[in-house]
Amino acid sequence: LGLHPRKGPLSVYMAKTEGEPEVDNDAIRRGIRREPLILADASDAISTEMARSVPVVPHSWVLRHPEVAALSCNLDGLAVYDAETQAPVEAKWQGSWARKDWQSYAEEGAPPPGSYVECHYIQVQAQLAVTGLSHAYLAGDCDAKFYLIRVERDLSLIDAIVTQVSAFWETPNSSSVAIAL
Repeated sequence: LGLHPRKGPLSVYMAKTEGEPEVDNDAIRRGIRREPLILADASDAISTEMARSVPVVPHSWVLRHPEVAALSCNLDGLAVYDAETQAPVEAKWQGSWARKDWQSYAEEGAPPPGSYVECHYIQVQAQLAVTGLSHAYLAGDCDAKFYLIRVERDLSLIDAIVTQVSAFWETPNSSSVAIAL
């Protein structure tokens, strides 16, 4: 959608056609190692909210949108309320530099425009587009403070995501897509 602070349309295209370049640094490794802990914290917080146990299980399968094959996602975890009700859980680990944005989202109910948290919010909306589920959770460990934000399905944003993904991959003139993004 052209909102990521470090990735433009060309890097998205290259990642999807040539494979994501292997990025390996200390921060990424720490974030990956912390993901199960963040999912466990999310399970505890959701269970407290629901006043009953709600496990958050890791989910490693690639899911695809039923009508737009180019729209796919991997879920970090899935909150399982019962056999019929689930919610994606996206786990994020970020340092103190992002705490103000997480706090703002938790207090205001909307991610700050132009922030990484806004990118995470859009990622979760894309997961809701693919899964068809009604809500998800954005779980963040930010500078040793845990945030769990329930994200409701936003149909207008989901429609925009589906339209942009379709246009990105189906438009023969890629320069017009780059401008639209």
